[in-house]
Amino acid sequence: MVKRLSLRSRLLFTISLVLTIFLGFSALSLDKAFRSSSDVAHKKQLKNHIYMLLTAADFAESGAIIMPSTLAEPAFSTPNSGLYAQIASKTKTVWQSQSLLGLRLKLPADSKPSEENFSIIKSGNSELLNLAYGIVWENNRGQEFEYTLHVTEDLSANLQEKASFRRSLWYWLGGTGLVLLIIQAWILRWGLKPLSDVAEDLSAIENGTQNRLSKDYPTELNRLTRNINTLLDQEQ
Repeated sequence: MVKRLSLRSRLLFTISLVLTIFLGFSALSLDKAFRSSSDVAHKKQLKNHIYMLLTAADFAESGAIIMPSTLAEPAFSTPNSGLYAQIASKTKTVWQSQSLLGLRLKLPADSKPSEENFSIIKSGNSELLNLAYGIVWENNRGQEFEYTLHVTEDLSANLQEKASFRRSLWYWLGGTGLVLLIIQAWILRWGLKPLSDVAEDLSAIENGTQNRLSKDYPTELNRLTRNINTLLDQEQ
């Protein structure tokens, strides 16, 4: 069956296969790179929120944490904003942001001082990325108090961003691939046209409308057409 395929069909099939594989691997690589970059940026943003909480926190001599009524990040003051903060001591929450009003999140275990742990927690049908960062504070009497700062962000917007990028990526690569295939088909048609001209001239010789092949062919076909013309001369 393959032997019956024309040269144009063979070349077009091969080019289409190679182009599809190339674009597919390119799309997967770009998607993976974007997801990785997005995750790194997301985690970095959570770290910045941790540092912001540390800057805003004030500690009493008794070890109690005093937080301002409003934080530099407005999302912490907006109920159900998707960005939440909590401070825990021995799994007991001692402070939480206003954005958690009416919500309850199941936090992971406390982190050791200067240790940061990322984890995925669930709230209903939503997934949230949580960063737990452990700190230790020592008062003037040498007493140490350990706390874990939690910053949690809803992943819905992040997942939608990734899905949107993936759709756009496939649309653009698919459109590019289609345009390239059309251009390749035109190039093949133009490149193989001399072979079609030879076939038409041979048909004209068989019909008796001409005696020889013309000499207006690409260099690669000169030897073939010259030999055919020699055979025609000998036959005549």
